[in-house]
Amino acid sequence: MKPPGQAVEKDKPEDKPPLPLRHHEVYAWALQLYIMLSSGIPILTALGSIAKSDIPRVAPASTLLAKKVLGGHTLSEAMASLKPAFNAFVVNLVVIGENSGLLSNVLERISQRAS
Repeated sequence: MKPPGQAVEKDKPEDKPPLPLRHHEVYAWALQLYIMLSSGIPILTALGSIAKSDIPRVAPASTLLAKKVLGGHTLSEAMASLKPAFNAFVVNLVVIGENSGLLSNVLERISQRAS
């Protein structure tokens, strides 16, 4: 609670949870992240690059993911905190990828579901 006399800070539009990502948007996000991580690009750089994309729901979600990861969260924790942007199935697949050390492979599998 804020002390009396201090304005309550309102949520910035970019800090609000994004709308649920459509299936093709999740696949596009996963494919981009897979390609960049497989190429050796650090996750924060990759998320920042995706955040600059012109995909309406994916860009803001990637911006928020980057902020959360920069703040110390794992990618899956960041994704789970953005409900309803990412569904539980995709988040759980990312958890498996993180825990097994095969995140790139899991992201590739997610992106292939669009085929």
